[in-house]
Amino acid sequence: MKSFNTVLALAFSIVLASCGSTPSVDDLTVRMRDTDDVKILDMRSVLVNNQLKVDATVQVKSTKKNISYRFAWYDKNKFQVYGVEAWKPLTIGAGQTGVLQSFAPGPAATSFKFELTSD
Repeated sequence: MKSFNTVLALAFSIVLASCGSTPSVDDLTVRMRDTDDVKILDMRSVLVNNQLKVDATVQVKSTKKNISYRFAWYDKNKFQVYGVEAWKPLTIGAGQTGVLQSFAPGPAATSFKFELTSD
């Protein structure tokens, strides 16, 4: 009976661990102004030397577009850290893809929001 309880507890732990969800691209993105024709194809993050690195892959659907982007960084308690980044301008041609990369300013950042606006 003891081994059955151990197996049951282990199975329950695995189920609970698998219930944790990864945020969607939409959950991680804040859109401002007219950015509907900018499609976010992918967003990834990884720890590099104890700092969060983020790659966001975007594509413009129709016509050439001037956009600006920045990342907001949050600590483990969901408080914003390191202040507000400056907007970074980018021009993307119709149908073109761009990879936008950023490193968190320090190790306190454990999550982020990708902010996107059009010029």
